[in-house]
Amino acid sequence: MAFKAYKFLYPKIENTDNGAQLNVGSIKRVYNALNVEEMLFVRGSKCLTVFAFSDNVLPEDYLFFETIKSTFKNISILENERQIFVENNAIKHFFLIANGMDNSSNQKDFVKSFVNDYNLAKQETFVGAVFQRLFQRSIWLHEKVRLSTNYFNIAISNSDIFSDLACKIFENLSTVVVQIDNISENTYLTINALYRLGCRRFLFSGNAKDSNYLGEKSLPEITLTAHDNNLSNDADILIINQIESSLLDSERISTRMAIKNNAPLLILNSAEETEKKKLHKKFTSIYSYNYTDLERAIEKNKLERKRILTDVNPWIELEVNDFYNWLSSDSRYKFMGIIGSAPKMQHLFEMISRISQTDISVLIQGDSGTGKELVAKAVHNLSSRSEKPFIVVNCGAIPENLLESELFGHIRGSFTGAVADKNGLFFEANKGTIFLDEIGELPQQLQVKLLRFLQEGDIKPVGSNNTIKVDVRVVAATNKNLFEMVKKGIFRSDLFYRLNVMLLDLPTLKERKEDITILAGHFLRKYSTKFKKEVTEFSNKTLQYFQYYDWPGNIRELENAVEHAVALSLGKQVNEFDLPQTIRGVKVDFSSNGNPKNATLKDVEKSHILNTLNSTKWDYDKACKILGIGRTTLWRKLKEYDVKELP
Repeated sequence: MAFKAYKFLYPKIENTDNGAQLNVGSIKRVYNALNVEEMLFVRGSKCLTVFAFSDNVLPEDYLFFETIKSTFKNISILENERQIFVENNAIKHFFLIANGMDNSSNQKDFVKSFVNDYNLAKQETFVGAVFQRLFQRSIWLHEKVRLSTNYFNIAISNSDIFSDLACKIFENLSTVVVQIDNISENTYLTINALYRLGCRRFLFSGNAKDSNYLGEKSLPEITLTAHDNNLSNDADILIINQIESSLLDSERISTRMAIKNNAPLLILNSAEETEKKKLHKKFTSIYSYNYTDLERAIEKNKLERKRILTDVNPWIELEVNDFYNWLSSDSRYKFMGIIGSAPKMQHLFEMISRISQTDISVLIQGDSGTGKELVAKAVHNLSSRSEKPFIVVNCGAIPENLLESELFGHIRGSFTGAVADKNGLFFEANKGTIFLDEIGELPQQLQVKLLRFLQEGDIKPVGSNNTIKVDVRVVAATNKNLFEMVKKGIFRSDLFYRLNVMLLDLPTLKERKEDITILAGHFLRKYSTKFKKEVTEFSNKTLQYFQYYDWPGNIRELENAVEHAVALSLGKQVNEFDLPQTIRGVKVDFSSNGNPKNATLKDVEKSHILNTLNSTKWDYDKACKILGIGRTTLWRKLKEYDVKELP
């Protein structure tokens, strides 16, 4: 297995759009020319980073450089303008760059850009299971850093430093008026940052050409209002890009300060220290900064970020080690104990990574047997509550007259048989997570109490007049259509919307048939070990039954079927006669398959893939859609089968 990252600097050419040539067609040419299994292009403001992975070996570096050079005319491959990261360092660099923590770009804009680049690669099947795993873990790491440190709130650009100053000086930026005199190369970044924080009025004192340029570079929502070269009496923030500006006329400033009752005036200018001191001496509510001041603040903030990064580095190192353990194991399609390679499952894993470390309520929706409890456990185990209790409650399995006491507890004497005080499950789950399975079975009077907890964070034991504050995250699950239950008045709408802050929709096994062989193999190993048997494979017909059957009981039914078959198996192979009768009752067309009678799982898979390729005349895109796999997975399988010459 090989993993590398190549970083190429953009040449320093003015008015060059460095990302102009980075399109799907150009990436596809590089991808096909180098014949790697997975590849991800990431655009930064100063450089292009290319991550490449192969199960075997990657192309020689010189070939990689020449391919990049011939494809992207605006990329430098000079030795002093490129970097190569190998194996562990490449993985570490992925985590740093995915979270905007390599200090080469503005973090706020870069993370969004990185996600766009990843989604493009995913859509075009340039990435597969390996980069999906890295992306999922990067999302989780980002949330951990965001919630545990101040790293992402520390500004390291002129525009962010200045906009942070504006927030500290003015209580509400929505009423603030910004006046701009002349422009510099990055003026648009400053007004964009101010707009994002609430500023809406921008006056421009300058010529029409500069105004048009600034309008084109700024966010499309920003409107620049033309103003003469005199200071507006409404101005609260001045952005001045020339040494001598009429906006700094002392009489005009005095008039403005008098009219606005000495309200704060924030100035960003190119004036020398002496000019600043004159303003500060005359008006105590004027805050004047030049770019040297901002650069000092940036250097100070960079040191603080570096200090925080030393605390974050062990987390990254742990992720790198975990990734390599995962990569070298036989469970590439496992995520927190959940098995799945289908696109819907990979999307689910991304969503779990994104939401786990927040405390929002989660509603898991899926048919019986799709693995709702496993998903709930994954959400808990990836959260900051992972060391605290995870309490499972099946709302449909507890008698209605006992459910309130089980959930919220009771005090002695509150009902017949209440001989002592009892803590409820919400109390037991304090600081942790409670998983309410079959939430649709919850009686309406308890729906009210659950709603109160979600709103107020407290519970009231049965028979008590006192409430108890508890800190519990609620994850609920249902195999029913709660929205329809709301329309029928069976389920409270206010509780539904409280629970449905984040919906995780689990696909049925019928919707992810590409996962059947992976899951069946997992259960085969599990029950062979449990029953102390040496059952190692499925017959061809057994696998065909698996594919033709609709699995109304989903994964639970598949597991039971494999357990049944392993228990009955007399040799190393599970054949169709070992399967439950319900599965053997399905009609299967065996005539279309030419596999040997005792074909292994690998033989069946190879035959199916080659048959599909032949039927599509070796059109990779069409074959991938039929097979439900990415192109990188298809290429890896062909290498595994030693298919060297394609028709």
